[in-house]
Amino acid sequence: MLYRLLAIILFSIFINELSFSQNNICYPPKIQEVIELISKEDIIKVNPAGVLDTHYVNILKTFADKDKLVPLTYHSSPKVRFFAIYVLTQYFDDIPFLKIAEKHLNDTSAVIIMEWPDISDGPITSNTYKEKLNKIFIELIGSAGVGCYELKNSYRNYPYLKRVKNEKGIREIDSLLICTPNKLQQTQNLLLGREPIKGCYKCVKKMVRKDNNYVALVALSKFKKKKDIHFILSHLPPFIPNNKNLYFFLPFIEFQHPVMFKFFKKKFSICFKYDLYSNAIVKYKNTEALELLKMVVEKSRKDLTKGEWDYLRQNLIREIWANFSDLYANLLFDLLEENPMPYHIQFANVLWKIDKERTYQFVLKTLSFKTSCRGSWKSDYFIDKIKRDINKYAPELLKRFNKDVLTID
Repeated sequence: MLYRLLAIILFSIFINELSFSQNNICYPPKIQEVIELISKEDIIKVNPAGVLDTHYVNILKTFADKDKLVPLTYHSSPKVRFFAIYVLTQYFDDIPFLKIAEKHLNDTSAVIIMEWPDISDGPITSNTYKEKLNKIFIELIGSAGVGCYELKNSYRNYPYLKRVKNEKGIREIDSLLICTPNKLQQTQNLLLGREPIKGCYKCVKKMVRKDNNYVALVALSKFKKKKDIHFILSHLPPFIPNNKNLYFFLPFIEFQHPVMFKFFKKKFSICFKYDLYSNAIVKYKNTEALELLKMVVEKSRKDLTKGEWDYLRQNLIREIWANFSDLYANLLFDLLEENPMPYHIQFANVLWKIDKERTYQFVLKTLSFKTSCRGSWKSDYFIDKIKRDINKYAPELLKRFNKDVLTID
């Protein structure tokens, strides 16, 4: 809390000093007029098509060059800062993006922006939302955690570093976000991304050690360093029964090691019913993992309600299929055959090479699936899908299928 207060105070001093210097810059009359008008606006206007006030944008991009726009990102008015960074990132190249981002990580001033509801929501009337400038600056500059997308129902934008295809710049922004203390959602997105953040290992570990940051703990596990195993296990969040326990499970999903598995296995009695527990086990693809998965299935069938078990079973099917090993074939067969459904056909593609006859009998059973509201799910779509699969994996069974399918109600 003390750090955040100090950061805000320092940023305010910084902005005041830069604002004084930029106020002494000689701007063309048109630019000066626009600066004054923007400063007086209550909200940042956006039309239903997602376009910002074209008058302000056109004046700034036409009559102000890069050297005059950069100082405006430090203007005392948050609204002027917003328009300056927007025009710079959307219409100019070779901007000092890293320097700007560094100075605005703690710019917690907020602007009010117009947004529009979907037409399907009823009459088209505008709403507004408040957003902090540090978040906006990173969105407009870009990072690995920020894709090329539109802010929902608000202003369209294309992150600068994506637009100019600057991969090195993206890595620099990512490093800045990870290694400089901040509360930005973009930083959390990076830590939870698929890949470890290159060059940021020490910063990530420091976040765990200093702040006990559970999101950073997940990021640390992605580096898969043996020397960190006991550090990771000693910094896990407490396991809370009847809670999703996301940050407890994720390090085990990201990092497979015998020591991690041994620790995890000991948690069986309290964790077996959680889908993320099974997801972590499946990743190992060895006989020990298979035996533990069988234990999960056996105990879940016995102890869980029908709805709970069905949810866990569907999750197991998806995870085993996504991380398939021949070791898991019989278990996947058992789970699929318990209640064959038409959409399960997609999971059979890994089983044809294991046992063609058993797979064939399974796909036939999926066509017999019925529900009280719809009746039979047998349809040309599913029949054609099965035919394509049989033709690909077991063409010798195609004639047999053409006969057998006629006998299914």
